[in-house]
Amino acid sequence: MAYDLTIECIDEVIIAGTTRVCLYSNHTTVPCLDLDCLRSGPWRLKGLNGGTSGLYQGLYAIQQYGYVDTGKASTWQGGITMPAAARWKGKTVPNSVNYNIHSTMDIFPTMLSMAGVSLPKDRTIDGRDMSGLISGGVDTPHETIMHYREGTIFAARQGGFKAHFATKSGYGKDPTVVHNPPLFFNTLIDPMEQFPIEIGNLPSGVYEGITSAVAAHRSSLQ
Repeated sequence: MAYDLTIECIDEVIIAGTTRVCLYSNHTTVPCLDLDCLRSGPWRLKGLNGGTSGLYQGLYAIQQYGYVDTGKASTWQGGITMPAAARWKGKTVPNSVNYNIHSTMDIFPTMLSMAGVSLPKDRTIDGRDMSGLISGGVDTPHETIMHYREGTIFAARQGGFKAHFATKSGYGKDPTVVHNPPLFFNTLIDPMEQFPIEIGNLPSGVYEGITSAVAAHRSSLQ
């Protein structure tokens, strides 16, 4: 009953901005997996009516460039970080929280994996099987997540470290700012993205790891 009431509340409050995926077996009407993912960040130009990004304010942009539109459509944390909830009876750990990286691109390969279906071999699939992440048995299946905007990689993240190669407000008319070297933040301890980290102060391998991953990704594009 509690689960049913929770789902009803989710439906009433956020159904317009939610992606819901349910996987059923052949023998029940109760989903084996119920996965709810909110869509990308709040429309901050609408004020509170557009939602809130909580801690994910993009304060560096506000302080350096003067815009507050660091939510929807931007690649600041407020535009790309989304909560998700999963229920998988006998698999998910009740009342557990996981801060590992995943993506809505992962839904497709995850559903195929759970259904025992192989991924197609004739194309590149950017998503990863996150069934192990949902059940709490493994870490994120992603080494690097690319954040695109207008067909261009604006940012990339490995673990908590995120590199901005270019930034722009969500829906403003401000020009794109290119960052060379990239603008680095540790989003785990600085979710507001307020304090950029100098390249020389990054832990060993972070700069090389992200930039080489981005270069490899670009070279793989057809």
